[in-house]
Amino acid sequence: MKSDTSTAATDVAANDVMASLAGVTRRFGPVTAVDDVTLEVPPGSIIGLIGPSGGGKTTLLRILSGLDQPSSGTARCLGKPTSKLKHADRARLAMLAQAPAVMDEFSIHEQLRFQARLRGADADVAVFNCLERVGLLDARDTRLSDASGGMRRRTGLAAALVGDPDLVFCDEPTAGLDPIARDHIWNWFRSRRSKGRTMVVTTQHIDEASRCDRVIVLREGRAVADAEPSTLAREAGLDEELIVSIDSDERARAMALIGPDVGVATITSDGFVVATTNASVTAGAVAGLLAAADIEVIEMDTRVPDLDAVFRSLVESSDP
Repeated sequence: MKSDTSTAATDVAANDVMASLAGVTRRFGPVTAVDDVTLEVPPGSIIGLIGPSGGGKTTLLRILSGLDQPSSGTARCLGKPTSKLKHADRARLAMLAQAPAVMDEFSIHEQLRFQARLRGADADVAVFNCLERVGLLDARDTRLSDASGGMRRRTGLAAALVGDPDLVFCDEPTAGLDPIARDHIWNWFRSRRSKGRTMVVTTQHIDEASRCDRVIVLREGRAVADAEPSTLAREAGLDEELIVSIDSDERARAMALIGPDVGVATITSDGFVVATTNASVTAGAVAGLLAAADIEVIEMDTRVPDLDAVFRSLVESSDP
């Protein structure tokens, strides 16, 4: 077992990829759930999968983790084909499904101890840390048959992360949790990433996608975008805006200066707005032009499209 684990670790280090798909398609009879998807998951990252219900997120997660096999294409995990993952490899992986696999006859504490032992972790330390992270320390003796849906969800997440596995796949890990609990969970995710751990997470919360290192937008099984959250707006073709406030008597002169060099500006009640692909660069150019013409800037601000608007644009503009 020790030899297999070290070999897998060496393979991952050599390829600098924790998991990957190359031209993967998954069909269920006449239904294509995943359609020709290629992606790589680098170590020490959080990759977000977002998209409408039925877009292929869960199927993609199952293929990446080796729980399902593609109809065509290649899926690799920890440096080897997912069909050849061994027990030692599985000990380095974890999967949180939408419906966590917990045993009703166990208490929350017993469920985590059971999972920690399967992973070969120090059960006492690992269980305490995970219970504290998900806010269930005081409820550790609660029988899972008596636990609320949110408690079961948090127990499933803690069970997936107990023992600090290298690579974790989470299908909507914060579904049904309140905003405070969600923030605590994402703080945990980020602390794991800082230690070099890797996660692939599906989510319906657009604000959570913005916390990922990279976001893959899925529609009808196809990846319609794959980029850092900050650059998704450019892929969606949405402009940023530079908002400038100046004296009303100077607007006509400012428009004449800006138009030829910067682009079309829209006049507002207290100045003008310039649509641009890079508002911070445009701000420098506009400030220079106005200063050279001795036009005083009262206020200047930038506005970028929020991820909600970007997501809608990417999904709605992609071919069905």
